[in-house]
Amino acid sequence: MQPALHRVDLRATSLGDLHRFKEVLLAANYTGAGHTEFLSSFQLAAPRNVPYLLQTIETECQLKTLMLLLLFGIPTDAAAARKAVDPVPLEALAEMGLLRLESGVATGTVALVPFENLVLAVDLQETLYKGAPSDLVLGMTRSTLELSNITVRRAVRNTLDFGTGSGIQAFLAAAHSDRVYGIDCSTRAVNFARFSAALNGIPNVEFIEGSGLDAVPGQRFDLIVANPPFAVTPERRFVYRDSGMHLDAFAESLVRRAPEFLEEGGVFQCQCDWVHISGSDWQHRLAAWVEGSGCDAWIIRQQTLLPAVYAEGWIRATEQEDHARAVRLCEKWSAFYRQEKVEAISTGFICLRRASGRSNWVRIDDPPGEISDASGESILLGFAMRDFLETARDDETLLMTKLRTSSDCRLLKEAAWTPKGWQGTKGKIALARGLAYAANIDAPIANLVAQCDGEQTLGKLLFEMAKELGVALELLTPATLPLVRQLIEHGFLLPIAITTSSLNQSQAEN
Repeated sequence: MQPALHRVDLRATSLGDLHRFKEVLLAANYTGAGHTEFLSSFQLAAPRNVPYLLQTIETECQLKTLMLLLLFGIPTDAAAARKAVDPVPLEALAEMGLLRLESGVATGTVALVPFENLVLAVDLQETLYKGAPSDLVLGMTRSTLELSNITVRRAVRNTLDFGTGSGIQAFLAAAHSDRVYGIDCSTRAVNFARFSAALNGIPNVEFIEGSGLDAVPGQRFDLIVANPPFAVTPERRFVYRDSGMHLDAFAESLVRRAPEFLEEGGVFQCQCDWVHISGSDWQHRLAAWVEGSGCDAWIIRQQTLLPAVYAEGWIRATEQEDHARAVRLCEKWSAFYRQEKVEAISTGFICLRRASGRSNWVRIDDPPGEISDASGESILLGFAMRDFLETARDDETLLMTKLRTSSDCRLLKEAAWTPKGWQGTKGKIALARGLAYAANIDAPIANLVAQCDGEQTLGKLLFEMAKELGVALELLTPATLPLVRQLIEHGFLLPIAITTSSLNQSQAEN
């Protein structure tokens, strides 16, 4: 263990020096894009041996010095460090808690992680492998990026970032929210997040230390994002990972409680893990979490792992220095899963939208594929598509609908080589942006999708399709409509009433 890590206390002792320091970082291209001048995106995401790699680069420049000192905490000659941060005094940064000055050497005490034009104060990556404190403040993780990508980015009044950690979700929400509240039970995380808010000059975010939603009693929000301690573990070792509650009970309690803090039309988005218990249906379990919530619910399963694989992934992230301990922990966790009859563990998103005064729907999807940075738009569109399908339950209504093909829809064809040349074998449609849904498709359905131009009703298109195929319309229609409903739900086909402008209008009204 390294108790000294608990004593790192960041202090915005001089806002003038802090703002000048941020200007120095930006001028040096100390940004997410700038760092790729030296390092690949993969190395930035998993910088285990990166300090060594950087030191082998012969080119000396301000950015390299800043990265070694402030991103990786590498001891740096004080004169070189002073030159890199000029005109900000190196002593001012030491007073803020960003580095130590000893015997002519400057050593970073925290990591300043760049993301777009933000710079976030977090713990040094190496501390995760060398006896990290329980209140470790993590930097950018896969779940951080995926939640930020899938978050709905519409103009709102109030946003809540639950389990704020470094504050990244709160800072991203600040760009489209009048006011953002970030809550965390960790004193250390709140300290780091407040410092980062001052460093980045973000005035409309307030960080609150507190346990759960009781930290904001009586308040309602247009958007709640949550990246809580959701790992299913038998421990309570790390605040960022372990909730201390049984199995997935913390995620369940959060999902059940969140709706009472949502404004009408407000959205809750959470990434979490849930268990598959032997003899029970996981979909029924999760549907029960949102039953009677007054919210429509969209659950997106990203991946499902066997318990041993799941345990190994989490343990490997923190035990790289002690293989024997990692083995013991894997055995301990596996025994716990067997005792609790956990046969698998899934990771995914739970998205709720407050819609009181009517019956609510629940949608559960399998993994959509890649989650790009336009996925928030996909979430809004997905809610709108399911709303439409709820009003078009009868086939007659659907047949009278005019559909258009999404501009993000792509037709992909696969061919196999034969002695006679390339022979087409399979066809697939996929979405080029957002939630990258893909589906196998045959030639007749591909042609139907191509003809959906918003001018003719679906019934008219099916009539022409039946005539072209020489198939009775009364046989073609019931066989085709379920496929059309799936294409609408996943955003390949859009009712002409659901347009980008109408979605934007809906967002403004909320």
